[in-house]
Amino acid sequence: MLAEMLAERGWSQAYLAARSGLTTKHINRIIKGKAGIGTDAAIALGQALGVEPLVLARMQLDHDMTTLRRRPGDGGLPYDEAATRALARRIAESDNDPP
Repeated sequence: MLAEMLAERGWSQAYLAARSGLTTKHINRIIKGKAGIGTDAAIALGQALGVEPLVLARMQLDHDMTTLRRRPGDGGLPYDEAATRALARRIAESDNDPP
């Protein structure tokens, strides 16, 4: 998804790295799925891309859940995509609730 965000903007990995303060290597590892988007990276990337860091954190969670589901050898974890999407909607809606 990060690669798509770069493509939409016409940005290179090096440009995103310069804007975010992350290394080009780190950006490349995230795009290739060899590194996750941790809290600090989500904040840095969010500021650079003009995206809420929580959006990036949720992207990472979705990736992690998909990866766990597809783990070879153990059949992955039980996973109900409809229930997960419903939960994600409730979380998104609660983010809009006044404090």
